[in-house]
Order: sequence, then C-alpha cells, then structure tokens
Amino acid sequence: MSFFDSTPSGRILNRASIDQSAVDLQIPYQMASFVFAIFQLLGIIAVMSQYAWQVIIIFIPVAGMWVWLQQYYLPSARKMSR
Repeated sequence: MSFFDSTPSGRILNRASIDQSAVDLQIPYQMASFVFAIFQLLGIIAVMSQYAWQVIIIFIPVAGMWVWLQQYYLPSARKMSR
C-alpha cells in the first residue's frame, strides 16, 4: 500500500495507458501477420499436393512428429520458466 500512497495516481494511469496503447497498436498487426502466414502455408500445401503429391506422404509423418515434439517441449518449457 505504501507504493500507492507515495505514487501519484496520474503517474499510475499514465503508465497503464502507455501499456494499453502498445497492446492496441501491436495486436492487430501481429494477428494480420499470423493469418497471412496461415493462408500462405495452406496455399503452399495445396499447390504441392497438386503438382508433387508424393510430398503429402512425407508431410503427414513430419506433421505428426511436430505435434509430438510440441507436446514434449511445452511442459518442459513451463517447468524451466518456473
């Protein structure tokens, strides 16, 4: 409570508004980049499956391995961050 007693409320509100402004400005651009990357990935997979269908045979095990590695990595990363 001593922090709130010694710090003016304007300084606290100013800091919170700067953080909120950064969030409001960065999230839309990052979401747009994510959606664009997903559409690119789906387009690449569609073109590769039409012209080089053998790649799909390789893609399925690689995707399965990627999911397995993700499930292995996330819990260990959480434990390391603690």
